[in-house]
Amino acid sequence: MLWYAYVLILSAYLEFRIEAFCVTTNIYFKHKAEQSERIAGWADYTYYKLKQVFIRILYEAGFINDQNKREIVKPIMPEEIINHIKKEKGDQYLSAMLAI
Repeated sequence: MLWYAYVLILSAYLEFRIEAFCVTTNIYFKHKAEQSERIAGWADYTYYKLKQVFIRILYEAGFINDQNKREIVKPIMPEEIINHIKKEKGDQYLSAMLAI
């Protein structure tokens, strides 16, 4: 799941638009539905609610500035946190969050 979040955030940052997030989410769920009968049986409303939760998480984490406008913003991250993430070998997450 962390890899999925990494891909979503990075692709959205690279395009600087939340639509990239929504499109990637649709592709991800379609792929998972092909792999699992349980997911394939989910109602459209379930997908809608999951996207809402993802948007809420991005908003609360400071990756988007408004839940309605959904404009992506780069977070301001203190150098100590950047160094800690690098120390823990989290370069892929750091590059996703800061689009570097």
